[in-house]
Amino acid sequence: MKFKFVSVLTCMALMAGFTSCSNSDDDKDIAPEHGTRAVTLKANILGASDTRHVDDELAGGLKPAVHDLWAVFVTSGANIQKVIKLDNTEVTSATGQRVEDIPNAADAVYIIGNTSKFKLDGGAEIVDLNAITNSEGDLKDLMFNIANQYDAAGTGVNKSDPRQVNISGYTNYDNTTGSVTVNVDVRPSVARLEIAKISATDDSDSPLNVEVTHVFVDNTYTKIGLDYTVVPTDALDILAFNSESPEWTTTPANYPPNFCDAITGAAASEFTPAAPANVWSYYVTPGANHPVIKDASGNVIALNATPVIVVRLKDPSTTGAFRYVTVRRMKEANGTIVNEFKPGYSYYIKDLKFKIGQTTTVPLDPKTTYDCDVVVEIKQWVHVDIEPEI
Repeated sequence: MKFKFVSVLTCMALMAGFTSCSNSDDDKDIAPEHGTRAVTLKANILGASDTRHVDDELAGGLKPAVHDLWAVFVTSGANIQKVIKLDNTEVTSATGQRVEDIPNAADAVYIIGNTSKFKLDGGAEIVDLNAITNSEGDLKDLMFNIANQYDAAGTGVNKSDPRQVNISGYTNYDNTTGSVTVNVDVRPSVARLEIAKISATDDSDSPLNVEVTHVFVDNTYTKIGLDYTVVPTDALDILAFNSESPEWTTTPANYPPNFCDAITGAAASEFTPAAPANVWSYYVTPGANHPVIKDASGNVIALNATPVIVVRLKDPSTTGAFRYVTVRRMKEANGTIVNEFKPGYSYYIKDLKFKIGQTTTVPLDPKTTYDCDVVVEIKQWVHVDIEPEI
């Protein structure tokens, strides 16, 4: 009897193997199956459904578009068990999508989307999710690339339509029961920083005409790993400019173009971006990691894991010279300091307002630990109002 029992199990394993061979090329089994289950996946695409904010009454964010969705089932901290290309309509419906033959060893799932239009960066090459071969670590080594967050036509970096981005979500689930339903919140994989206005005053808070030339975003990366802990090592992917960097003064054209804007026009006390965008906007990498920025002497400048905003203006008292506003810290309207940006959130600065006395001769002045704070509003795509601290 024992021999027959083993034979039955062997036959079942062979049948399971033949069944897996019938999968389409869009599905891929990566680990051996030691028992399987059916999983019903429900992808909840997060983001407001109304129009983007363009005026004083903030309307919130936009729900991201969905071009493709993949499920990657993993044993937490170990192997990838199965990769499946999902049906966009079915998996986002109220009933979800039922997927069969998920190995019992899987206890967590990633849902990653829009990889067909906004490719993930695997280091030396752009990779398809179906090319993953082994561990969850392989998956985390893939990166969301800021340069690949394109507009609908795929013609360039998206500055106007925040629906066109990579999207992702992750959750653990109970793998000790039979069939299981798993709900996964899916949101934009990057964060978005928006500035609606820049205004200047004298030290008595009266409007002051100045010539603003540039807005820069520093202290961030050009790409980030899927778990937001893996960071790039190539110097070109790390924005860690200090007070001595020539990009501020002589070569602003060499600053990474996805992270800066030139501002033209006559001196004024207020500056606003041109329609239809109505904001200066930047995709930035979320998470608690941020570059190490050092001063000219090699001392580390203490910063939060949020982007640093630098505004360059012509020095009103010295021809050919510049002054800088450095926003090292942002806070919400209730005074809460924003310590890091989160994926799927838009951080909106209604007015980056500074006094001329808060400007310095170099950005990120190592002699200054506090420049200016700004208020930021934070909401789902989620949008957050923040106040830059100046």
